[in-house]
Amino acid sequence: QLLLDTDYYMDNGLIQVRDDGPYVSRHNPIFSIETVDGEAYSLFNFEDNETILHYYKINDYGKRDYENTTLAEMKVIETPILSRDENSANLTIMRENDLFKVNKTLSIQQGVRFVEVSYNIEITNVRTKIFDIWLPIYTRKGYVTIDLWTPMVGIYDSYQKVCGQIIFKEDTPAEIDYVKEEPTRIEMLYKYPLKRNINIKMLVGVFDSEDRSYHTELNERYDELAIAPLEKVTLDPLITWNYVEMIKEYDVSYVVSRDPRVYLKFSEDPKFRLVFNSGNVAVFQAVK
Repeated sequence: QLLLDTDYYMDNGLIQVRDDGPYVSRHNPIFSIETVDGEAYSLFNFEDNETILHYYKINDYGKRDYENTTLAEMKVIETPILSRDENSANLTIMRENDLFKVNKTLSIQQGVRFVEVSYNIEITNVRTKIFDIWLPIYTRKGYVTIDLWTPMVGIYDSYQKVCGQIIFKEDTPAEIDYVKEEPTRIEMLYKYPLKRNINIKMLVGVFDSEDRSYHTELNERYDELAIAPLEKVTLDPLITWNYVEMIKEYDVSYVVSRDPRVYLKFSEDPKFRLVFNSGNVAVFQAVK
């Protein structure tokens, strides 16, 4: 089931993280909470093809040429790395083009409800300057709290009685906006006047509302968590899953899918080769 859904999975009993790696912009990553009926309910997801770097280059005449690129348009420079021990796990995906190097890292700890998401961006061309980064986070419709002082964003899903919270660290957004139209999203704009090495870091967490009322009690809970977001609160084990290791462990030779929505996940991945597609069913061979 995981192989048909995602490439990398991390779960510490408090938050579940799925990431499709670099080959398809879908779960890049997605953050979920387990509901009372045992189902994973996603609150936030990022998309590499929507994260936009706006920059200018100084041309031969000394003038600025304004351009932009998304993370998805940049080349993956090596296989994503999922490393772990009994207390923590890190997934790192590295991209580059002739102007920038970007390391995106997800870090999860055993017993901690917040996952650290970081983008380390190095400008490698001396005539190039990033002046802002547009980073949307797609979410559910709900009651939203934006606190520019902490700074943080909280969202309460009254239907599922769950909350999500994003706490910003290091480089922080100059502007944060919540867009209710479909797709519902939190829009963040980072502005950079002079920096050449950019470090965007945020903590993403999900939790049960515990029957707290909106607005006062939930805002108090947001404030409590913002004080010590990396506090260890459970002894549940940390579980990680890597699709490459799974294919080797179970000696998978072929993947058969009847869901056209997941075909792209395999067709874009060089670790698979399409061998049959009738429209109703597709067969992909694992490249070993």
